[in-house]
Amino acid sequence: MATIRQEEVLAWIRTHLGVTGETVIVSNGRLGPDWTWLSHQVQYHFEAIAFSDRTANGTPKRGKNQADFWKAFSQAISRLNPASQWGVAHRVVIAVPWEFLAGWNSRVGQIGPAVWVRIGHAFPELEVWFASPTRLRQLSWNEAFEAPSAGDRDLVR
Repeated sequence: MATIRQEEVLAWIRTHLGVTGETVIVSNGRLGPDWTWLSHQVQYHFEAIAFSDRTANGTPKRGKNQADFWKAFSQAISRLNPASQWGVAHRVVIAVPWEFLAGWNSRVGQIGPAVWVRIGHAFPELEVWFASPTRLRQLSWNEAFEAPSAGDRDLVR
């Protein structure tokens, strides 16, 4: 059973960004972003997702991973509240393990481009970052609709 913890996803991102120090979930069971990062006066708030390809009894865990994604989505857009106690987020990032790319296009395709793009226009600050120990793909919400598969070239900003 391949399991990737939120902390691992954030640690990979921090490594790719050149951020040093231990990676801990900032919210630690409380309300708030999993991690915040300030770069060139742009405040990023991250919501990270864990990943598991199988349940304890060996059945696929697609539904749980998908539910976690939409939970992270709702948490991410809540970070855009200008009165937030965590400060103004210029960018909100849903950070997911690289493994999410497998089947990504078919999953988001079920939502359809009209709905996906409307979300992107409503929340232009929203991004989806796919991370692994060796790769980082940073995409706007609308770019993520047609994210290349896991085997395609990396898009590193």
